[in-house]
Amino acid sequence: MLTNISTETNSGAFKICVDGYTYSHTCDLYRNICYCREGDPRCGDERYFNGHRADSDSIIRYFAECQELTTKCNWAVQQRYFKYQFILWLQQLLRSTNYGTDPRNVLLRPRSEHDWLALDSLLAKQIGRNGENAGPILSFVFCELDVDKSGMIEERELAMLTQVALPTLACLEIFLGNCISGRTISRDAWFNCFEIDSRKPSLFSFMAEVMCETCLSAIHLYYPP
Repeated sequence: MLTNISTETNSGAFKICVDGYTYSHTCDLYRNICYCREGDPRCGDERYFNGHRADSDSIIRYFAECQELTTKCNWAVQQRYFKYQFILWLQQLLRSTNYGTDPRNVLLRPRSEHDWLALDSLLAKQIGRNGENAGPILSFVFCELDVDKSGMIEERELAMLTQVALPTLACLEIFLGNCISGRTISRDAWFNCFEIDSRKPSLFSFMAEVMCETCLSAIHLYYPP
């Protein structure tokens, strides 16, 4: 039982959004999962867990208080250029160290000097407003998120993206809603979301077999600098 984690650490700086419920701290989530798994009457306690009955399938959507993001997104205005802005954001995420490192999130995992050199080459080309030159970046991000190499980005894997992007990119969930089918995103759907032709279908079948550590090398075989 996680009964020894202090609730005094609860602070706005540590809030997380889980399945539409706000938790004051990740410790509260793990405590609630434990309570609910053991059938403890404290499962879903309104004081700390807002009535949410958490389990092992509960997913942290992002690290902030839950917000109604659809009200913060003017999709009628954003729709035309959101895919371009999102690609630029992904480019910045992969290029920058400002987001920190987190070994639990493949998009923030520590990288070797060789990886950084390969990423620099991967990100060197200018992205056009219609997604020109974005293929390598989108391939790499898909490969990284597809942790179990199932050929699909599953809901828990997708959370590694939303945890970094939300709530800043308020329109992201609306955008991704066009890609998701049955809580997963296939490779074809991922590229179709960006209205980009992969051009080389053989890349996709190959990437399903490579490990994340070799994604950069694999992509450079098909998209030379």
